[in-house]
Amino acid sequence: MTSYLLGVQWENTSMRLALVRRANSGKTTLLNVTTIPVASFKEWIREHIPHNATVTAVLTVPESHIILKELELPALKSSELAEAVHWELNDKSAIGAGSVTAWQIVEKRADMLRVAAMIMKKAEVVSDVDFFADAGVELLAIEPSTISAGRALTIPDGTSVVLSLVGAEVSAVFVRARVPVFSSSFTIPLTDAAIHAKHFPRDASSSLVSQLKRIITYWNAKNTPVARIIVTSEAATYSGLKSNIARGLSIPLEAAQADAAVIGAAKRVGGVVNFLPKENRVSLEKKAFGSYVRMRLWQFVKINAGVLVCLAALSGFLWVSRIAYARNIVQTQRFVDNHPAQKYVAHITSVNSLAKDVATLLAGQEDIGARLRYLSSVTPSAVHFTSLKMVGGSKEEWAVTGTGERSDILAFYYKLTSDGQVREVTMPYTNFNSQTDSPFTVTIVW
Repeated sequence: MTSYLLGVQWENTSMRLALVRRANSGKTTLLNVTTIPVASFKEWIREHIPHNATVTAVLTVPESHIILKELELPALKSSELAEAVHWELNDKSAIGAGSVTAWQIVEKRADMLRVAAMIMKKAEVVSDVDFFADAGVELLAIEPSTISAGRALTIPDGTSVVLSLVGAEVSAVFVRARVPVFSSSFTIPLTDAAIHAKHFPRDASSSLVSQLKRIITYWNAKNTPVARIIVTSEAATYSGLKSNIARGLSIPLEAAQADAAVIGAAKRVGGVVNFLPKENRVSLEKKAFGSYVRMRLWQFVKINAGVLVCLAALSGFLWVSRIAYARNIVQTQRFVDNHPAQKYVAHITSVNSLAKDVATLLAGQEDIGARLRYLSSVTPSAVHFTSLKMVGGSKEEWAVTGTGERSDILAFYYKLTSDGQVREVTMPYTNFNSQTDSPFTVTIVW
């Protein structure tokens, strides 16, 4: 479901708004940036937020409404740090039940932590929460404007001064590691006509430069020197401001987006600093967890529904394919049964069966041609066979008789025994009774 997020900043009797739409994918779209009277907030919500849509807000508060303190603490565990900050503020600021505190680490060392601590009046926080609740908008966070602006601007890690203007009142906030650590407010001689024309006259520029020099000199004497001045809010739209300050100060200056604070507030996701009372933060965390669980369950249901739809589609496809396949088989069988070649099938089957029997019989016949060729190759030319019989009831035993010279018969015998082609050769000694034309008998076992 699409949700809507509001970045809100008070400007006396008016309020500056930035409306962002966030899709389920997490993609955000800036829809509107405007200024409206505080009294018309409810009506504006009805006109710009779809009915039954989820709308939440982050309120960004000027540092002039916040007490800022930098604390140096020993290196502590996370579980111990909150309590240490609380007692340190109690000790130095006399905070009590009428205050709300927030803090963020700005520097870590092996033996020391530097913490930016912030204090707001609880009555002001409660009033803000009630205002949004009355309009049907859930307030997610209250945070300093420089932290909000930091999401829309490029603020370096070193010390910078973020300069903003509301009417003739100037706010100079010193920011370290993108967290406000010190602020100072002052007025300049800026007439209503100059405010309407959005132009800095010479006397206003001189006053602004003089005040900034004094504040920055005080800061630089005790802390890391200021590296950059960033002009935001309405001050960024005034003509002559950048050139006049650049001539009066040696610090680089840049004019940032005028609506950076409200746009950055609308883009808040998570965040450390939040002035909402603890019970409100706990309630929001429970809702966020419940929303996360519901989202995950919904995703699980959608995935399973998609799988079931795919399985149903696949089952339907297989069922239709099975019916079509069975129909094709029946049609093919009918075509085969009615084909004119069916009258030859029985004859072909008989021929194939006969061919199979012949092949079986041939496979059972032993090829003795190779053995005869071998005997022929090892028989001397002067030896003549008179008979060759298969004896002993086995085709593996042959009896060979013939005549020949004694030397040739011996050569024939030794050739048979040495070639390794036969398993056994026997020949009686009577074969050698005469030198020539001697009859012989040889028994060969293959």
